[in-house]
Amino acid sequence: MIPAGLHPEAAQELEAAALHYEKIRPKLGREFLASFEQALSLIRKRPGAWRKLRPRLYRVLLRRFPYGVVYQKAPEKLLILAVYHCAREPDYWMGRGVQSAPEK
Repeated sequence: MIPAGLHPEAAQELEAAALHYEKIRPKLGREFLASFEQALSLIRKRPGAWRKLRPRLYRVLLRRFPYGVVYQKAPEKLLILAVYHCAREPDYWMGRGVQSAPEK
């Protein structure tokens, strides 16, 4: 499996969404994180299989939650650029460039 890093702003978005769902119902935040982890596993196994947005940019949708994960595919590593709510501004993350990020 190819390693994946998480852009710092994507990490903040992931945490904020999980906290939001946890406030709605106990354990729902953990279910959201599990859905993200499932999507991340699929991305790492088959990085080019999901919807291509632009050259090297892809998106996968989370199951059960109205969120998408945008990632950049490089030969040796993936970078998660955004974890976004699909009903909000879908392209707000476009200014995020490639940078080193901690591996997940």
